[in-house]
Amino acid sequence: MDLLSDWISDINKESETAEAKKRTPAARSEAAFCVRTVSAADALADLMENPEDPFLFRKWLRLRIEEGPADIREYPGPRRQEMIEEYCGLQLVKLLGCTCGGHGLYRVDPELEWQYASGQFNIKARMGGCTCGKPEMRTHAGFTPGNGNSIYGVY
Repeated sequence: MDLLSDWISDINKESETAEAKKRTPAARSEAAFCVRTVSAADALADLMENPEDPFLFRKWLRLRIEEGPADIREYPGPRRQEMIEEYCGLQLVKLLGCTCGGHGLYRVDPELEWQYASGQFNIKARMGGCTCGKPEMRTHAGFTPGNGNSIYGVY
């Protein structure tokens, strides 16, 4: 039985090591690069669970343009980038579940390295003008972005 216990222990250690590797920034970055679709729930979970390096969230943000309105993607004028940033800002506000509109025009360049609460491209600081409350860094089972339930503790 000792050999069996050792074998089970080795399998458990290998499994734990493999899971730890999946959670490293390099592995998460590679996984985000390879995905073709990202749900809003997955993007929000990634943003809250990995505030310093939300790779899946960043992919979701870039996909907003690819999956968004053709009239914005194909706009021929010099205002195209502004329209993209405004559209992505609206999508982010919707993802975070804000309903107050107190933040005014919120522009988000989908190509920047956004983080949740630190760094130059800081979502939490940009949402500082929001009057419906500041999002808290916690998740809620069964949360659906934008439906007003209590992930942010303000509804």
